[in-house]
Amino acid sequence: MYLYEKCGISIDLDNPGCLYCLHKLKDVTSYADILLRQDLFVCPNCNEGYTLLIKSDTVYCAFFTCFDIEVISYLDKDDFGIKPFNSKIKDFIWVPEFFIDFSDKNTLYSKLKTYLILS
Repeated sequence: MYLYEKCGISIDLDNPGCLYCLHKLKDVTSYADILLRQDLFVCPNCNEGYTLLIKSDTVYCAFFTCFDIEVISYLDKDDFGIKPFNSKIKDFIWVPEFFIDFSDKNTLYSKLKTYLILS
């Protein structure tokens, strides 16, 4: 069982569900080599994307989108990386970790957008 749980982010690879609407995620693609496994998902209901990176049987990184913002969370780091999704900006802006409440997507988006504007 592969599970990523941190600061409100909870994705179970065996039964992946959208963090916003709880709809079952559609497996878009998977990639694996000797050192790394990557699984990409999309929610067919709200079109948000999710990626899990697995190394040595541990889910160590999770990406998710919130409208047009991409968020990355590493299991061993105390901050989140955020950036506009599909932009020319390649580097993430690192912000202090906070509990993410996926029940109100618009409020989460406003919070993430504020971090981007003030950074």
